[in-house]
Amino acid sequence: METLQIGTYFALWYLFNIGYNIYNKQALNVLDFPWTVATLQMATGIAYFVPMWLLGIRKAPKLSMADIKTLLPIALCHTGVHVGAVIALGAGAVSFAHIVKASEPVVTCALNAVLLKEVLPLPVYMTLLPIIGGVAIASMKELSFTMLALGSAMLSNVSSAARGVLSKKTMSGKKIGENLDAQNLYAVLTALSTLILIPIMFAIEGTGFFNAFSGLVAGGDFTNKSLATLLALGGATYYAYNEVAFLALGKVNPVTHAVGNTIKRVVIIVASVIAFKTPMSTGSIIGSSIAILGTLLYSLAMNASKK
Repeated sequence: METLQIGTYFALWYLFNIGYNIYNKQALNVLDFPWTVATLQMATGIAYFVPMWLLGIRKAPKLSMADIKTLLPIALCHTGVHVGAVIALGAGAVSFAHIVKASEPVVTCALNAVLLKEVLPLPVYMTLLPIIGGVAIASMKELSFTMLALGSAMLSNVSSAARGVLSKKTMSGKKIGENLDAQNLYAVLTALSTLILIPIMFAIEGTGFFNAFSGLVAGGDFTNKSLATLLALGGATYYAYNEVAFLALGKVNPVTHAVGNTIKRVVIIVASVIAFKTPMSTGSIIGSSIAILGTLLYSLAMNASKK
């Protein structure tokens, strides 16, 4: 029975992830306002977890102002992870964004060494070589390469690594609030990130998104309902895949997690290539394969170093 449950979680994790990447890219193809799209996606999660708290389906977290101050820097990094990924997905091919995202372990090792003075075993560092080499090959041979896609995907990587480091430094062994389990922590970070994003969104993109939305509807390309549905599906699948990821990863050991995460990245790249008919050069396929294999070896080496 548990095997069926784990299989269902993994299937939903992959399905929602594929759905998010496709809906997100479709929205960005017609509405080139990544900050606004990212804000709407982040805010969509609030419509999911607030009713659960109000109805008592899930215990609501209780946080003091001191707790929120502790979580705010982590929420800022969380914001960078999402915005960087959304900009990258809009600026280039979905497949390329995920190839660059595969280099996150390199950034994580660097930040851990600088900020936490954490020195890892040599085998772990050796696994970074295929990641760096693979991403470099894929970038050189990528047919839809743009500096914006590369830079924003790296922003997402740096933000993700920094979020992990800050979480270790500020939350390790420290009790924060009440009822703050992994899912509620993600919900609180989502709410804080939404508050961070709203003023930045208006400062960078103003209200241009709403004029563009009206223009698309007036031009007959979409109805109000179909375009709103596309944006809502992007937000719903974004929150859903993260929520299901917590459920899936809580049920398996780190090795299964590592393998599952690697397969997920391959599945997303293949699905996006099919969905958007994105051409990939032979060099890009070879480079991405090497980089993704490197991320699997890194995860396995990290797991072995903790034993």
